[in-house]
Amino acid sequence: GSFAQTYKGHGTDRALTAGILGMQPDDERIKDSLDIAETQNLSITFDTIDIPGAHPNTAEITLTDADGHTVCIQGCSIGGGNIIINTIDTMPVHITGQSPTIIVVHDDVPGMIAAVTALAAKDALNIYSFDLSRDKKGGTAIMALQVDGRHVYTPLKQSLEAVPHVAKVIFIPPY
Repeated sequence: GSFAQTYKGHGTDRALTAGILGMQPDDERIKDSLDIAETQNLSITFDTIDIPGAHPNTAEITLTDADGHTVCIQGCSIGGGNIIINTIDTMPVHITGQSPTIIVVHDDVPGMIAAVTALAAKDALNIYSFDLSRDKKGGTAIMALQVDGRHVYTPLKQSLEAVPHVAKVIFIPPY
């Protein structure tokens, strides 16, 4: 889409790098994010690819840690500073980034939704958006819960990680 043609000129490469570095949209260091990433030994490459059926302002970000573990996220800029994350590791999600989001990667077994939402309720979190997808019945599933408020706290993360069949818990703060 349009990002393939304009990402350097419009600063999309710097903005995406800044996001990976954890910078907020109003951070004055965004213009220097590529240099900052290099000083932190973070290797970043940009390739243009065709993503059939994707929004014109779509980016696919693949992150690889030092141990070789990867995660692939696809999202798009929908204008006005708003984004939507629509896949994580090819599984559909709908994350706006406007509020705290809890991502729970787990085995697709009965009782997972109840276990996770019970812990969120115990922490007095109001879930206003919920997405669940799986690669296959009985396979791996991703649960995305967007909650009201500004923060989600570490004790909840630890409680969720202790639930049997949970592989990973990721908290995404609002932007």
